[in-house]
Amino acid sequence: MVGVILAAGNGKRLAAELGMEQCKSLLSLEGKKLIYYSLENLSLLGAEMIYVVVGKYAEEVMRTIGESYNGIPVTYLIQKQPIGIVNALMKALPIINDDFIIQLSDEVFVGNRSASLKQQWKNREDDFFCGIIEEDDKEKIKDNYSVSTDDNMRLLSCVEKPSVVENNFKGTGYCIFSKECIALCRNCYGNELPADANLCDYMNLLIKTGKTGKCVIVADKEANVNTIYDFEYARKIIKKI
Repeated sequence: MVGVILAAGNGKRLAAELGMEQCKSLLSLEGKKLIYYSLENLSLLGAEMIYVVVGKYAEEVMRTIGESYNGIPVTYLIQKQPIGIVNALMKALPIINDDFIIQLSDEVFVGNRSASLKQQWKNREDDFFCGIIEEDDKEKIKDNYSVSTDDNMRLLSCVEKPSVVENNFKGTGYCIFSKECIALCRNCYGNELPADANLCDYMNLLIKTGKTGKCVIVADKEANVNTIYDFEYARKIIKKI
């Protein structure tokens, strides 16, 4: 299994609020840089190789992490313009021929269920897992993405930044895809998948073409750090561990 961390975003929104330019994924949160929370998740899931997609702050990220993490080789891929998640993935997918895990470099989980998720993936009947959490604050769901499922938690569709929220499931950037999903992304990118496609676009296309995805709760709490408010919320949930 291969891990892909998306760390090419510029973090302009947070930088503007902080009043300084800084690589968001290297911000320190409770004694640990943000990106290390993602690296830790991939290690727990048993990733044998980690690809980190980097952009403007490539040198800083590479210098911080180095060539390996916890004995796992780390390779860096450049996304010159932060066009979107699928564009970032396309930097890694042409050289991957294995199941792969997506992690965002600015997403923090508390009550992580990686050990359980690893076993579930081994016994799966589906082509991909969509990582979700149960979230009572619908505004947090609206800032990310919502999911619609059947009674067996299979994904029917997902919506990026929805205006209407029908349940308390919040989609995350923590997802696992079988290697069979790679070819479809390669073949459809720039056609069915536009250049600025997001994660929901990709998963909806997988469903449309007959692939099945299972929504799986990956943690008790999650924070996707885009603003100072998100950063403070992440600090709050970590302190409660």
